[in-house]
Amino acid sequence: MATVENGNSAPLLKTPETFFTKLFINGEFVDSVSGKTMETIDPRTEEVTIRVAEGDKEDVDLAVKAARHAFDHGPWPRMSGAARGRIIIKFAELIEQHGDEIATLDGLDNGKLFTFGKYLEIPSITTLFRYFAGAADKIHGTTAKMASHFQAYTLKEPIGVVGHIMPWNFPSSTFAMKVAPSLAAGCTMVIKPAEQTPLSALYFAHLSKLAGFPDGVINVVNGYGHTAGAAITSHMDIDKVSFTGSTEVGVKVMQAAATSNLKVVSLELGGKSPILIFDDADVDKAVEIAFTGGEMCVACSRVFVQEGIYDKFVEKIAGMTKIWTVGDPFDPTSRNGPQAHKEQFEKVLSYIEHGKREGATLLTGGNRVGDKGYYIEPTIFTDVKDDMKIAKDEIFGPVMSILKFKTCAGKEREREREREMASHTNGDSESEALSKIPKIKFTKLFINGEFVDSISGKTLETIDPRTGEAIASVAEGDKEDVDLAVKAARHAFDHGPWPRMSGAERRQIIMKFADLVEQNAEELAALDSIDHGKLFVIGKFVEIPITVSCLRYYAGAADKIHGSTLKMGSPFQAYTLCEPIGVVGHIMPWNFPSGMWGFKVAPALAAGCTTVIKPAEQAPLSALYFAHLSKLAGVPDGVINVVNGYGPTAGAAISSHMDIDMVSFTGSTEVGTLVMQAAATSNLKVVSLELGGKSPLIIFDDADVDKAAEYAFLGAHKEQYDKVLSFIEHGKREGATLLTGGKPCGDKGYYIEPTIFTDVKDDMLIVKEEIFGPVMSVIKFKTIEEAIERANNTKYGLAAGIMTKNLDIANRVSRSIRAGIIWINCYLTVDADCPYGGYKMSGFGRDLGLEGLAKYLHTKSVVTPLYNSPWL
Repeated sequence: MATVENGNSAPLLKTPETFFTKLFINGEFVDSVSGKTMETIDPRTEEVTIRVAEGDKEDVDLAVKAARHAFDHGPWPRMSGAARGRIIIKFAELIEQHGDEIATLDGLDNGKLFTFGKYLEIPSITTLFRYFAGAADKIHGTTAKMASHFQAYTLKEPIGVVGHIMPWNFPSSTFAMKVAPSLAAGCTMVIKPAEQTPLSALYFAHLSKLAGFPDGVINVVNGYGHTAGAAITSHMDIDKVSFTGSTEVGVKVMQAAATSNLKVVSLELGGKSPILIFDDADVDKAVEIAFTGGEMCVACSRVFVQEGIYDKFVEKIAGMTKIWTVGDPFDPTSRNGPQAHKEQFEKVLSYIEHGKREGATLLTGGNRVGDKGYYIEPTIFTDVKDDMKIAKDEIFGPVMSILKFKTCAGKEREREREREMASHTNGDSESEALSKIPKIKFTKLFINGEFVDSISGKTLETIDPRTGEAIASVAEGDKEDVDLAVKAARHAFDHGPWPRMSGAERRQIIMKFADLVEQNAEELAALDSIDHGKLFVIGKFVEIPITVSCLRYYAGAADKIHGSTLKMGSPFQAYTLCEPIGVVGHIMPWNFPSGMWGFKVAPALAAGCTTVIKPAEQAPLSALYFAHLSKLAGVPDGVINVVNGYGPTAGAAISSHMDIDMVSFTGSTEVGTLVMQAAATSNLKVVSLELGGKSPLIIFDDADVDKAAEYAFLGAHKEQYDKVLSFIEHGKREGATLLTGGKPCGDKGYYIEPTIFTDVKDDMLIVKEEIFGPVMSVIKFKTIEEAIERANNTKYGLAAGIMTKNLDIANRVSRSIRAGIIWINCYLTVDADCPYGGYKMSGFGRDLGLEGLAKYLHTKSVVTPLYNSPWL
């Protein structure tokens, strides 16, 4: 390595002999398609370090093509976990051997302290790669003990092509945090480093080639966020995007994912992390910890100090700044280097000016250091108020706000008194003789334990699909009603008893709820029949029992929500807590109005969440009856709220509400896109989508034909009725042969004959689009390979069926089809313990099973130091 003297006469800087400056695509360093380059700036001097290739959409397309081929046809996902682990270990060894070069590149590119990079960051990176290398052969599913005469097991399969969009503050560490687990899982990837800090990512690409990764597994496209980054987030052939950066850009990433192919999104965004220092704390240690600042999303930018030690803390931390050297990152005496780039440098200085103007007291710092480079003094403000900009916004620089507090917390409110239901229903609340045509008892909204009219006073008609006539008028909720429901749910979550109950207490109430549902199964099934057209026997003997089973399953899980104790590699102990995610908005479909209460509401209740439920406007009656039963079961007010209404009004209000923490939606892919967009543009709430499907049933020569025909026939409202008939007309026009059916039944109601098409081609609309009605396309195939290819030739990936007596064929095909659930020699078998959800544009997130519970939980890691422990 060559050496040059740096500008501050500090110890010599080792400059790498080779800079990698091109794009890395399909195992080769290549120029960008446009031939354009961009500058990477040394933040110490504000001078150009080097120029690197500037990738754009065309380059991302090439990189994705390489990654897709490597995933679909290459060896990486098909290697054993042990084989992948060996290559990842080799990668870790090469990183360790070249730690000096990587730390130097980050110092030149980012201003990161060389000693931090070499002695802390690079070792942590190699540890991460080794950790996930060891996990590569431990990716196991589970065998589910189902309650019926079926066996089930889950497979953990790589998600596909992943787009990683990296931040500038930790270019090397984030590379490891994202790339290592996705490699272990068997994914391929396209990586876009931050435009300010591409050099270490390109060096990692070079080392990946030396380590033996197959071509196309790792691709690196340098470029700007609004061009290369946007191309990744909106690419139709990327299956997941992982982004670390600002909240503002995170919103755009999620929007682009929603409007393209509904790719899975993982976002690690901004923070305004507080540190709370109580009177009994070790002040010197607190000062040391509080000075963990700078360009980190978890930096201690808000320091709350209890009044008893406030003055002492302020005095000591002011003294700390006098010995805290800001200087060249290659000088071993420096404690802080420069800001990473000009925009960030100017942003931090502007926040310092905001703090002064808003009346905070500037205790120390506040100025630029020197006249060259992006250096800023460690800056501390006191007398800071919660509404000041420096207290609210993420600054991402050496600026600290110190705030005084008196007490630990306000006294928690006592549990609210539960009231009898009878005086608050809008119909007869006494049990009465049930019939298949039940009396409609509940037609209002259910908010905070009360049946209430909508604010507007408007109602909507629910139509009997047997006759096309109105059954009843129910209250039509809108944004204002959703606001009231969310307010009730938020209060119930933040101050009410439900999340604070023991799991055992929640279990008892959910069990009581299940008992009441079971006792009222006939009435619930009848409501779904007149509201939705569901067969009464299916409701009473299949769907309602499934709902009861789910309620009991998750009731039994409510007191088994455990975190983990972690064995860390350094003298710290850690454990995880699983905490309820908060207020959940459930937007329900019309096809399984009762079943969804088991799929969605049961696990959310078990987790300790509160809920706002919008039933489908076509099928609200059973949801209101469930709300009535929840009150009788003892679910506290505000935990369950039901707002009837239309999707564009009430549904949109839920998906965009700033005080809802998660939205779970089951419905069409088109509406799922809108839900995800609304979540992105509001508060980036967690989204779970169970969307459309075009589920294939593959019947092999050795199948039981009678059984196959029976399963094939396992499969409404005016709009759906018209839609199904239009698809039948499409099939005729496109040249498919109409074997049976194809016409309405009778002159009243929404009945359609079972319809079968033969001589169907893969590009016909009836093959590509979800019909959601009694229309079947029968397609001939010759080989297993052809069946797999054609089954996967769809944008959907919800479910599939395989009919064969050959175990080898069953195993091969079940692992080859990209779908969330595969039924072998059975179909539509659902169990509380068996996860259900889709791949691709059939959505993400799982209902049922313990995965269905986990999505309503946040995982919190708690870390404390160990002193003089005999073991780690």
